[in-house]
Amino acid sequence: MWKMGIRKKASWKLEEFGVTVDIRFTPINEINKQLELLDDFVANEYNGIVITAYNTAEIAHKIQEISSQGIPVVTCNTDIPDSGRIAYVGSNFLSMGQVTANLMGMITGGKAKVGIISGSENIMCITQRNAGFQNYLRIIIPMHRFWLLFPTIVMMY
Repeated sequence: MWKMGIRKKASWKLEEFGVTVDIRFTPINEINKQLELLDDFVANEYNGIVITAYNTAEIAHKIQEISSQGIPVVTCNTDIPDSGRIAYVGSNFLSMGQVTANLMGMITGGKAKVGIISGSENIMCITQRNAGFQNYLRIIIPMHRFWLLFPTIVMMY
């Protein structure tokens, strides 16, 4: 229901400027659905695309293909740096992970066994936050070990 509200508000505000907004949503980890929607936008001659992209070779290749046709692509919230996109709009997730690790270190006094339950490895914001957290711990805080849990993968560091 809230998705309809976003669509209505975005369209209503921009119609007066001659801009049409078509917002589509994909289920988590539906890479083929993102590829299908990108193809649909190209086939329907959209002038630009903003995407919260899954960081896969297929999506990167599709963005390169679209960009080479002169259609600007902006990645939002998650990035694929070498995809040919013209810009990335989002947070510095590496820093977020470092700040989180610093806070964890302050709270635990630097001695803890920490578990991280995370999302998909194909979403750059998640992998960058995890990398920032892990790198900070390895360099700054003398922790014994910590676990990184993806939905189907367990890694021990």
